[in-house]
Amino acid sequence: MSFGLNFMIHDVDFVVRLMGEPDNVSADGIDVREGQSLVTARFDYKDAAAFIRGASAMPGKYPFSVGYEAVFEGAAVRYYEAGYDGQINTKLEVFCNENKKEIPLPQANCYAQVMNHVLECLMTKEYSCLDIKEAIRSLKVLLWMNEKLK
Repeated sequence: MSFGLNFMIHDVDFVVRLMGEPDNVSADGIDVREGQSLVTARFDYKDAAAFIRGASAMPGKYPFSVGYEAVFEGAAVRYYEAGYDGQINTKLEVFCNENKKEIPLPQANCYAQVMNHVLECLMTKEYSCLDIKEAIRSLKVLLWMNEKLK
């Protein structure tokens, strides 16, 4: 099962950048078809846990989408992004006991924004969180996750 290496690197990178390297990793998955899998991983930290779910076994017209939910003692945050047929849909919501608030986001191509950021950092020689050291740290955790899938 190579789904994690091929696809979940972005999710792992996001979690590792926010929370650091986990104390423990567990993962389970299933190959659905040739080159298509469903994977769920859990990253354990001292006072928290992160769950990552990836699915490449979607129909051809299903949009490429990413999202996260962060749950706190008195609030939860949900982010969602989907791109399909040249359209981008992003949404950020904050939920509390008393209310729900949507935070307006620019409807922009995040992939293009990342590429522009990398090029800008290369030209100005400024540090980027997309630095190779960060990538190696995320890849290390991803390889650990993939070992759990075997």
